[in-house]
Formats: sequence, C-alpha cells, structure tokens
Amino acid sequence: MELIKQLVKEEEGQGITEYALILGLVVLGIWAAVSASGMGASITNLFGRIKTVVGACVNGTCGG
Repeated sequence: MELIKQLVKEEEGQGITEYALILGLVVLGIWAAVSASGMGASITNLFGRIKTVVGACVNGTCGG
C-alpha cells in the first residue's frame, strides 16, 4: 500500500512529459500553417535547388 501512495505522490518525470506534449502541439501547429499556406511546395523547391548546387560542387563544377 505504501508503494502505491509513493507512486501517486511522485511527480518526477512529469515535466518531460509536459514538454513533449507542448513540443508536439507546436510541431502540429507549424505543420498545419505550412500546409494551409502553400509554403510546402516552396520549401521543397528550395531544398531541391540546394541539393543540385551541392551536388554540382561535389562533382567539381561549383560556380564559385
């Protein structure tokens, strides 16, 4: 019985759970905003251009 009282009373580990929930909500909000605004395609295109430039530099045809 004493063990059950201690487990109910113990609050260690609660903080990290709360932070994880908050982080999840923030990520969900950012994802919804990006999806609704149409920025997803722009971000995909940006990373595609970065991939092309980095690939060209790796192959020795960097324009710098």
